[in-house]
Parts: sequence; structure tokens; C-alpha cells
Amino acid sequence: MFCRKFFVGAVLSALFVFASAATAERDSGASHNLLIKAPINDDWFVISRSNLAYRNDFDDLFLGFT
Repeated sequence: MFCRKFFVGAVLSALFVFASAATAERDSGASHNLLIKAPINDDWFVISRSNLAYRNDFDDLFLGFT
């Protein structure tokens, strides 16, 4: 029983250490999408996609559209 508790504690401790190290390297950002779909007929349609995204702690702005 002691061995099992020790093993579970060791695994949870290792996961906590790796998870905290991984989150320290992440940055903040946001992404906003606008999709517009226009039907041509029953089988065909045209779609437009616009993406406004922030990354690197909201310092880098990216605008993409197709």
C-alpha cells in the first residue's frame, strides 16, 4: 500500500513540475474569426474567412483573409 501511494505521489509531483515549466514559456493572445458563406446554387457556395489574431502577449497583430 505504501509503495502504491509513493508511486502515485511521485507521478503527480512529476506532472506538476513539467506542467509548471511548460506554462512559464507560453504567451497570451486572442483570435477572432469572421466567416461569410454565400450560396451559388444547391451544390456550390463561396466562403470568405477573415482572421484577426494577437500573439506574443498582445504585442503582435496578425490579419489574414481568404
